[in-house]
Parts: sequence; structure tokens; C-alpha cells
Amino acid sequence: MFGDRHHHGVDLFADIGTSVYAMAQGIVTHVGDGQSIGISCTMKDKPGSDHSVIVFYAHLSEVDVTLNQQVALGYKIGETGITGADFLQNYPDEHHLHIEIITNWWPSGFEGRIDSNDFFDIEEPAQ
Repeated sequence: MFGDRHHHGVDLFADIGTSVYAMAQGIVTHVGDGQSIGISCTMKDKPGSDHSVIVFYAHLSEVDVTLNQQVALGYKIGETGITGADFLQNYPDEHHLHIEIITNWWPSGFEGRIDSNDFFDIEEPAQ
């Protein structure tokens, strides 16, 4: 995990350029480059359903998928990077992949976040 700041999702340390694979089959619903999240990609497992699971990947160096592309489990969607927030640019040894798993999409942002640590079987470090 990255640092001691609280934020949604989980950060997985990885060398820049490490391949990132789809955690589930689905359709690519977002590909973009934001100031804080850097290059990112969002996939939804059941487009049009109120019971979808959304997976959000951020700080990528590249994205190998396109908007509305159907993607299979394990398909390479991109590579890890150090794009986004200023702190990433200032601390180049802390490159990581940020992943969020979400159950609902709201116009004002992500709601219904699932604790990603449950998916990765990650234990928080002792304080």
C-alpha cells in the first residue's frame, strides 16, 4: 500500500511499464487523463444494469484499450506509470497502480465503493 493517507481504493506498487490486466470481463466506459489521477481507464461488467461492478485503474503510463471496447478477463488494458497528482511526480520511487472497485455510478462521482483490500487479501500494516 502507498503511504499513510486515507483514500478510496488500493495502491499496488509496480515497476513503471508493468502490464495491467482486466480483473473481469466488461466494456471500457472511460479512457482519459486527469490532473490528479493521471492516465486512467474504467471498465463496467454489465453496461446498462443497476447491478454492475465498475473497476477503475489510475496512474497508467499507457492505455491499450479504447472507449466501448469489449474486454475479456485477463486482457491487457495498459501499463503502470507515474502519471497524475503532483506528489507522484515529486516522489518517482513511489510508482503504483491505483485500483477502485465500485458498485454504483453517480453523476457527482463514485459512490458504492467496495473495500479493494477484500479482493486482494491485503492486510493493513500495524501502526
